[in-house]
Amino acid sequence: MNNQNEVKEILRDYLKRSVTTAKTDDFYLVKIHERSAKLFQRIFGTVSDFVEDVGDNVEVAKKLSTVAADMGVTAYGHTSSAHQEYIALYTACVVYADDVGSRHVEALAQFSHRFSTGEKHPFPVLNVLAGLMKQSYDLWSKTGADAIISSTLMGIAARHLECTSNDMTITPQATWWPNYFRNRTGFATAYAHFNFMKSWRPTPDSYMQSLPYLEFFINSCK
Repeated sequence: MNNQNEVKEILRDYLKRSVTTAKTDDFYLVKIHERSAKLFQRIFGTVSDFVEDVGDNVEVAKKLSTVAADMGVTAYGHTSSAHQEYIALYTACVVYADDVGSRHVEALAQFSHRFSTGEKHPFPVLNVLAGLMKQSYDLWSKTGADAIISSTLMGIAARHLECTSNDMTITPQATWWPNYFRNRTGFATAYAHFNFMKSWRPTPDSYMQSLPYLEFFINSCK
């Protein structure tokens, strides 16, 4: 199979896994549930730690881990178990930071600075997220890891902006503002690059031109 066909197959598989379908194959659903349950167990300890560290209860951690594990095994079922675990934990981190970030605005504001200087973050989930960002080079190509890191920094910065700009009036002429803001808060660049493992291709030439379309799809359905 040539590069173009392989990219098409990855994208086709990703799109099928990313949307709700009428698929009712019981065996398929059982296998997905089993894989999701195993992935849940691998990430739950870490998730419960950063959730309980800021005073939320274990039920929050269970729900968060369930959503994150489902993301890893469904949308990214074509990747390795190590990639799925990374993606699931990453998902738990960014969802939680989005959900409760308004309680930790200053930590969001200083995330990029502290990441660049190697400082510890006062909001525990951000320490886990920063660690994942540094590990990205082990699992994705340099191009992919660079994109994952920059997308994450931009996403957290945009969440801070969202928390602090509630009183901003959107003018009627700013018709592109929602798309501009969504592109930053959706982490779509990271989730697009997650598809293409480092072991699959040493360079991104064969799939780079598909990324704008993939990012648009992710922003539209997440």
